[in-house]
Amino acid sequence: MIKLLSDNMTYIYLIVYFIVISFIAFNVFYYDKRASRTRRHKRVDEFTLIFLAIVGGSAGIFLGMIILNHKTRKMKFKLGIPIILIFQIFGLACIYFLVK
Repeated sequence: MIKLLSDNMTYIYLIVYFIVISFIAFNVFYYDKRASRTRRHKRVDEFTLIFLAIVGGSAGIFLGMIILNHKTRKMKFKLGIPIILIFQIFGLACIYFLVK
């Protein structure tokens, strides 16, 4: 595993993955916010939003909570998303220092 991560390009790909999945998660979060206001579209399931956060989109969901003021009253989002984000940042830092 360390040999796989020894290449700096692998780490860069990992960062790009987190940026892309966060962008997707933010847009899904934005869609859910619009759907909640207009009531013309089907809402996004909370499980889907949390799943997107777990697979790497926690930064996008967290930014969506702040910018869009959406899902800020729900405790699983208010506490869960920042905890997931902290674990992901910690994991990336561990991988970075493991490679170096």
